[in-house]
Amino acid sequence: MKDAFALGLLVTAASVFTQAPNPLRGPGSQPVEPYRVIGNIYYVGAVDVSSHIVVTPQGLSLIDTGTKEMLPGVRANIENSATSCAM
Repeated sequence: MKDAFALGLLVTAASVFTQAPNPLRGPGSQPVEPYRVIGNIYYVGAVDVSSHIVVTPQGLSLIDTGTKEMLPGVRANIENSATSCAM
């Protein structure tokens, strides 16, 4: 009886963990409008996963690229930041 209960518990736990959405690949990866954080630092990330760029005379430095699903949004945010913000 204990073995059957343990097996049932294991199967239930496995199904819960395999069906849980990954927050880095769901709605949290949706891009948000870029904005200036402070000085030469801009937020170009997503709803729940941050990405920042630091603007220097030598160019842009991207800090935390995010997930691969975020690439189009982060790229667009960087391009929008360059044209809409006074960098």
